[in-house]
Amino acid sequence: MDEPVCAVIPAAGRGTRHGPLTRAVPKELLPVAGRPLVDWALEACVQAGLERVVLVTSPAKPLLLQYLRERWQLAPLMRGPGAALRSRTHPLELELAVQPRPRGLVDALWCARAALGEPPRCALVLPDWVHFGAPSPLAQLLAEVRRGGRLQQQGAGPAAIFACFELGAEHAPRYGNCGLLGGEREPASGWLRIERLGAKASGPLRLAPGTSAWRSAGAVLLGPAFFAAAARLYQSAPPAAELDDGPVFQELLRRGEQLWGVPVRGLPIDAGNPRGYAAAHAAALEQDAIP
Repeated sequence: MDEPVCAVIPAAGRGTRHGPLTRAVPKELLPVAGRPLVDWALEACVQAGLERVVLVTSPAKPLLLQYLRERWQLAPLMRGPGAALRSRTHPLELELAVQPRPRGLVDALWCARAALGEPPRCALVLPDWVHFGAPSPLAQLLAEVRRGGRLQQQGAGPAAIFACFELGAEHAPRYGNCGLLGGEREPASGWLRIERLGAKASGPLRLAPGTSAWRSAGAVLLGPAFFAAAARLYQSAPPAAELDDGPVFQELLRRGEQLWGVPVRGLPIDAGNPRGYAAAHAAALEQDAIP
């Protein structure tokens, strides 16, 4: 797979899983270890060497943009269409895309589509994940892909490559009930060849006692085949339908496209739900990560 031209951070969702916390402040500004969640996502991009980020935001979140302008010292760039900003403090160029209504990840990616080049490819970085004990999952994922090798040389390459980790049953309830990956690890590379994906469901994730499962870690590289499948879904969906990424990945598997997972080190935590958010604070204390 060719290296992504930029990262996309979808930040237009309502954050309803956090209930009262997100009525006054956007989910992306909720802090963990003294840093808002959006900073974790942007710093992961900088750490991975991705200097262009498309932030998909909502007109209902002026506080988010105000924070980013102040914290990242963003100044306008006078080139090309759209709103492009350059950080004065980090090697980062931020482009803004508006998602008028939160209709799922595929719709968010479609709002960012014009910035993704031809053929389209990007790193999708979810803004509600934090990590401890290792470089960010995105940085580890891109480092592995940049090393090259057999998988990158086969035709057009994989449709998607996930950062993933093995999750034990005892920790499963702190994660959302989505993002489960099924398949076998390739002996030579250690990568997970993904053969099935768990369906998205409400409530916390539950696994049978004593078992484990592979789970995505909040970062995935998306190639042209993903966007071709997403376009088919987008064009056939009713106007008000929610367009999630799960059906796109399922279609890719049915078509025989390659989906891979790269196991990452450390402790990735989904802070986008109350249990995970509490676990992130507990992990920050255990890791002495609070400034």
